[in-house]
Amino acid sequence: MLFTTKQTEVAGDLNKFILFTVLHNSPCQVLLLCAVGYLLVVHPFDSRRYLTVTVVSLGSLTLWILSFVFAI
Repeated sequence: MLFTTKQTEVAGDLNKFILFTVLHNSPCQVLLLCAVGYLLVVHPFDSRRYLTVTVVSLGSLTLWILSFVFAI
């Protein structure tokens, strides 16, 4: 069965949304990991106190949410 024009438009819009979300999020996640690595190397004692699993996870979640917002 062939798709109608409306169905292909919706599928195309969904693909664009997913593509833009991933394209925005990938470099942001790399920068987050670079910042975490920098803090662990340069300030090892302070970062052990402040960089918890929760803080890094919330930072990653925030980047995903911002990527969704920017993709809209």
